[in-house]
Amino acid sequence: MPEPQMPEPQMPEADAVAILDALADAGVGIWVDGGWAVDALLGRQTRPHRDLDLTLEHCDEADLLATLGARGLREKDEPYARPFNYILEDDDGHEIDLHIVELDERGNGDYGGDGGKSYTASALSGRGTLGGRAVRCIAAAELVGFHTDYELRGSDFHDVALLCEAFDIPLPEEHRDR
Repeated sequence: MPEPQMPEPQMPEADAVAILDALADAGVGIWVDGGWAVDALLGRQTRPHRDLDLTLEHCDEADLLATLGARGLREKDEPYARPFNYILEDDDGHEIDLHIVELDERGNGDYGGDGGKSYTASALSGRGTLGGRAVRCIAAAELVGFHTDYELRGSDFHDVALLCEAFDIPLPEEHRDR
């Protein structure tokens, strides 16, 4: 499968791992989400990444912001930012897309409190490897499901095809004939 055409990566693996290490050192629990979660599940980098998507509990948000603020990351002025989903950026072009959840007693993550997207306990059960480091990440089946409800890009088709093949997941209809 050909790799999608992407701009120069803005979040190299070494930088993503350094951010994850800093958060772990600060005791901040996260799940890797998005494209880096795909690569973590596959155990290898499959394409360049523009950002690092992280899911975290609301109770860890202040510690995450303090830790990443010390690394020069700050909230990006983004018109679509919401209290539970916003982007941090630094002067080097790194972006971190935050997805903030409240866990219920069963381990499901309520995302936004509006009854929309949520992270089931199963979604939060993924485990992978990024740069030789074990990480929690969004599980494969849920990552595939998350790549179906918006205008898809080349990287989305790439990621879903790899996950479906590696984890024997049926290819969603909107990803067929690509």
